[in-house]
Amino acid sequence: MIEANKIYNEDCLSLMQRMPDGFVDLILHFSIPSLTSLTSNSKFGEVTISNIHVLCVEATGVKNSGEAFNSLETKIGSLKGRKFYGTLLGNPETGLYRACVEILQSENAEKLGLSNWVIPGGRYLRCKITDWGDKTNLIGPTFGEMAKEAEVDETRPYIEFYRSQKELILMMPVR
Repeated sequence: MIEANKIYNEDCLSLMQRMPDGFVDLILHFSIPSLTSLTSNSKFGEVTISNIHVLCVEATGVKNSGEAFNSLETKIGSLKGRKFYGTLLGNPETGLYRACVEILQSENAEKLGLSNWVIPGGRYLRCKITDWGDKTNLIGPTFGEMAKEAEVDETRPYIEFYRSQKELILMMPVR
């Protein structure tokens, strides 16, 4: 018999077959970093992300990222509840930096004066920086430390996911 409010560690399909109709109100699904990254000496987790459709403003190098984000935020209006990303393809000085926001179904890039783009999914090393507003100087060195842990996939960008005012998730593409 299946008991309510109990955790079961078994194959979900066989467990669900034993559940009576109406037994489940909500299923939460989340990704767990691979066991390889959790059991190694790495201080970084590994995640696999899906493609993310975004609106963006492009800039040359990270030195122009602030200007790109200011332009993006001015054009989209309300920032509330939005998911923001920064991406860099190439080197920090001359590479292509994109200030991005996940696109809403009702938004039209052309009307907003923005570009459509897709942040490519795949495997990434992941690191969280808390209270990042005072620690933006750690972004580059943290990516540098991550690059010592795994082979970088140079065909995909480095990603900054601005999860909240306090939490920044850095993701480095890996092969």
